[in-house]
Amino acid sequence: MCSSDLAGVAIPVGARQGSTPAPERQPIEAFALIPRLEGPELSPNGQHVLGRTAVGGRQYLAVTPVSDEGFGTGQHKLISPGNVHISWWRWVKDDWIVVGTEQHTESRARNILVTRALGIRPSNGEIVMIPVRDAHARSDRLVWMAKDGTPRVAISYSSVGAGLMSGPPKIEEMNLETKERKIVQFPTTGMRVWHVDADQVVRLGFGSKSAPYRQTAMYRERDRQVYRDLEEGSDGIVHLPIPELFTKDAVIGLDDNASGFRSIYRYDPATLKRGAQLHTVDGYDIDSVIKDDTEREMLGYRVMRDRLEHHWTDPA
Repeated sequence: MCSSDLAGVAIPVGARQGSTPAPERQPIEAFALIPRLEGPELSPNGQHVLGRTAVGGRQYLAVTPVSDEGFGTGQHKLISPGNVHISWWRWVKDDWIVVGTEQHTESRARNILVTRALGIRPSNGEIVMIPVRDAHARSDRLVWMAKDGTPRVAISYSSVGAGLMSGPPKIEEMNLETKERKIVQFPTTGMRVWHVDADQVVRLGFGSKSAPYRQTAMYRERDRQVYRDLEEGSDGIVHLPIPELFTKDAVIGLDDNASGFRSIYRYDPATLKRGAQLHTVDGYDIDSVIKDDTEREMLGYRVMRDRLEHHWTDPA
């Protein structure tokens, strides 16, 4: 057939030269499927992988041995923390993990999201509730995990008072194995969030004053030092960074630049006054700082454009 013979002939779109066939339509259920293993985390000794999976529509934590033949040949050990949504998980040490859970419940005709942090020993399935029984609904903020080989974790949470109102949060440390507890930061009026450094020292408290309502903050450079109130700006508000890293001679934090995009700045460690801008990405917010294993130095930062990008600031 010559080209003139094609005149007036309709060619289906899918049959055009170089065209791509229309993709197969997926059932709506496919968009709710949970991956076979989600968010894999390697144990400190490199012998097991921890992640979230689903069996029969129910969520489990899966602990899988890494064999000499490669990952996936060992037998899964499935751990269920109950009829809850598993929101996050971390290795504390080789025989302990810490997990965050979510569950909706009804209270006084209201639907409330209840979050909790649990310690789990994979070897025997032992589960330890970390916040105490009078904890507020949202009680799963992991502040730190010990770096000395002990299964100690610290959780920030509030206690429920009269009328289900919660007071300011405290930070409580717990040894998952011995069940010993101690408070490392007592509740302080007005403070709603605490930030710690790489040595697990509470350095910064952030909150608000009720009359008149405005942001307020307390800060210290080292352990056992008395907190001091940070100076307010001309508008009566304390302008604080999102502290990402406490280095030896600076605080590295995120704050909006003149164009309104979140950038990385250096802050004076004594006054927390904003100094030089270290890194920015035109037209995009920087998501977070990438730290080294000691959590004392910055290796890079993450930014989301059309995909998550890792920008390395350390040449090594």
